[in-house]
Amino acid sequence: MRLAVLADIHGNLPALEAVVADVERHRPDHVIVAGDLINSTPFSVEVVEFIMQRDWLVIRGNHEFYYLDFNSPRVHPDLENPSRWRALHQLNRIVPEHLGNYLAVLPDDLSLKWPAHEPLRVVHGMPGDPRAAVFPFTTDEQASELLAGVVEHTVVTAHTHIPGERQVDRQAHAPSALSPNPPFKEPELRAGHWHIINPGSVGLPLNGDPGADYAILDSLPGADEGEGWTVTFRKVPYNREKTLRAYFDRGEFRTGGAIVELFYWEVVSARPEIIEFFSWARRQGLNSLDIDRNLALYKQHTGRDTAIEAIDPTGLYKTAEFRHA
Repeated sequence: MRLAVLADIHGNLPALEAVVADVERHRPDHVIVAGDLINSTPFSVEVVEFIMQRDWLVIRGNHEFYYLDFNSPRVHPDLENPSRWRALHQLNRIVPEHLGNYLAVLPDDLSLKWPAHEPLRVVHGMPGDPRAAVFPFTTDEQASELLAGVVEHTVVTAHTHIPGERQVDRQAHAPSALSPNPPFKEPELRAGHWHIINPGSVGLPLNGDPGADYAILDSLPGADEGEGWTVTFRKVPYNREKTLRAYFDRGEFRTGGAIVELFYWEVVSARPEIIEFFSWARRQGLNSLDIDRNLALYKQHTGRDTAIEAIDPTGLYKTAEFRHA
């Protein structure tokens, strides 16, 4: 059994097209998309249309929830801030209803079970929370708490935009006394380890290499629990210039505010620019809602915009009239 696992496409159609061309050479039995199809780069509509046309296994990520909860009673008050979430406000206006309906019925996770292959759990972040995640700095104890109750030994997760795999010890756990009778009884969670796999990000990699990331999983029938899948991480170059130019050609750089400028930085640098910016703002005690002003101050103090100018392959950022200076 061979699986291709994609995640965190974030509206980057050129990256997705390059990955699919590479996937086809590996002839997987199934393609899995572990959430965050949309937002951040300019081709969200095209990405959803592309995926809808294929017989892939797809789940929702936190950015699908941002879109689906917007303009609903479920919306978090922060999402209504037009400065911080201006890109989401624009996305809500351009995604047609039939694509929104497709996203609305996607599952939040997958539990895949084959007769001859180790079961696999697929989530975007962690079970029940698409924004939680196992980061490289997450301790084994923290990861074990996040995975508590997951009976599958192999877990595919995403959200961090950083490819990698690790093993985390787990303790035995007896099924609940309230579990139903066989054959649907909750399985016993035996001691051993979880094999955590993160394919990285197709559209917004944050590991310092701007190529699109995904993973190929091959099954090892008969292997010990937690050893049933091997991983090959793939890095695929793509036409970044097309993605970056679309920010300007489609007017997103002009109208999207500071958050779109930061997304642009991430496509250029493949670094967690947004996290670094908000971490800096918190250390300065700045109002997190005033993102435009904060970004201007960030540039003055760090010169990060000048560094982005130097590595932007299009040269467009250097001459942009709408930067938040």
